[in-house]
Amino acid sequence: MFTSKFYVDTKRNNALMVRIINNRKKVELSMGFQMDEETLANAMSDKPKPKNLRYKSLLSHWQAIIEDLKIDLVRQHKSDMDVKEIKGIVSSAIFGEQVTVEQTEPSGQFVSWFCKFADTHNSPNTRTRKDYYHTLSKLKSFDPQLASLGFADITVGWLEDFDKFLSSTCKLNSRNHHLRNIRAVFKYALRHDLDIRNPFDRMRLKTEQTEKRSLTIEELREVFTMEVLPYAEIYRDM
Repeated sequence: MFTSKFYVDTKRNNALMVRIINNRKKVELSMGFQMDEETLANAMSDKPKPKNLRYKSLLSHWQAIIEDLKIDLVRQHKSDMDVKEIKGIVSSAIFGEQVTVEQTEPSGQFVSWFCKFADTHNSPNTRTRKDYYHTLSKLKSFDPQLASLGFADITVGWLEDFDKFLSSTCKLNSRNHHLRNIRAVFKYALRHDLDIRNPFDRMRLKTEQTEKRSLTIEELREVFTMEVLPYAEIYRDM
């Protein structure tokens, strides 16, 4: 019979994971959001803090689903099932997805699809292509483990942390531009039938009005009629 345990992966920006072990082999499944280790420990305790009651309820619900699956596998004499297949069954039961072993997402798939999408803008000198690779460089600076991440690791919390990381050097609209590039990669992967969840379905991008840079009519008239030295007339007229 397989065993399971919820834990916080600090190397993945505190992603909440469940580790599944069977026949001495293990796999990890991302639960789709972040929490710190102290919050998890409190939520799993007998007396959670009021602010963690919703986590307690959610974790208890997931644990009940997993326990039911354990009993079902024993009844069906499938206790020795491959751990990757068990992961697919657990994911399907919790998230309502039909996940098979063949559909299990390999690590590193996010960057692979990101580059694949960027390269659809054919010419190496295409500005759009360079723009996507600029976003990719920002992502690599934010998360040194980026090359090993799958789409399941790119959660709402992870994206919000990326936005905070950008906030030290980028204004809101520039940060949103990078997030839209990431969203485009998710949509591209979904269009090619990759079995993933899109975190942008649960995330709203805010925008801000850019400062108006154009001159008023009065300011333009002032420039047109400005008295300048003869050598500067051509520059004023231009």
